[in-house]
This record gives sequence, structure tokens and C-alpha cells, in this order.
Amino acid sequence: MVAGALEAGLDLTPSRRLNLAAAVHATPLAILRGARATGTSAAATRWRIASAPAARDRFGIYTHPRWQVALERCRNGRTGKWLIEWDH
Repeated sequence: MVAGALEAGLDLTPSRRLNLAAAVHATPLAILRGARATGTSAAATRWRIASAPAARDRFGIYTHPRWQVALERCRNGRTGKWLIEWDH
């Protein structure tokens, strides 16, 4: 797996080149962009992940962290929103 984090956006041409290079080697590619990143990319999916209020037990103590996850773009698929929770 190849992962990268970018402060600014990644334009269409460089993102397409990364996507093609990863596909040739059958390697998953994940690029993390900041909230201010703009522009289009060749990504097959686009996710937006934000924090959500943590779950609490009956005493009001935090038990499980949560995130609000939205699939904003998906080639040949459905978009949607979910509330996910960590529970080992």
C-alpha cells in the first residue's frame, strides 16, 4: 500500500499518474488531503472523515471514539453517510 498526505490539493494530471502507477503494480493508493484542499483528482473514491461525539457509558464516561464518515464520490457505486465507532 502506498499512502501520502498533502497539505494542498493534487491536480488531475499528477493524481492520474499516481493512480496509473499504482494500478500497474496492483498496489492500493491512499492520498490524505487537508480540509482546504481544492481541485479535481483521478481518485476512484472520495471520503470525508470528521470526528463525532464519543459514545458514553451509563456513568457518562467516554467509552468508544466515533467518526462521521461520508463517501462523496464512488465510481460505479453509491454514496452515503455513516457514523462509525471503535469497538475492539
